Amino acid sequence: MHEPPYPMDYSAFVWYHQLGQEERDAVDKAVAPLLHRPEEAWPAAGATRLESADPKYLLKPNNSLRAVVRPTPDGKVELLNLFRRELMEFFRESSHAAARP
Repeated sequence: MHEPPYPMDYSAFVWYHQLGQEERDAVDKAVAPLLHRPEEAWPAAGATRLESADPKYLLKPNNSLRAVVRPTPDGKVELLNLFRRELMEFFRESSHAAARP
């Protein structure tokens, strides 16, 4: 089994190994530009900083899949989680519908 060259949180590990090879390759390709760059350079490499107290970044491996990464204390990239864009859209639409009178 192929293991990527970056650490993963448990939830990301589970998701990653449920993906097909094509999507695992897409995640690896999205993370690769961050591997040998300092965190400050991650936005220029395609990562979008999320609004959170601790630094977290969003990557878009493909049209549907999203990855959340963060820097480790020693400056490496760690994969925190994977999710589908469609799931976020569902939650956003549900919250908007619930907020309407």
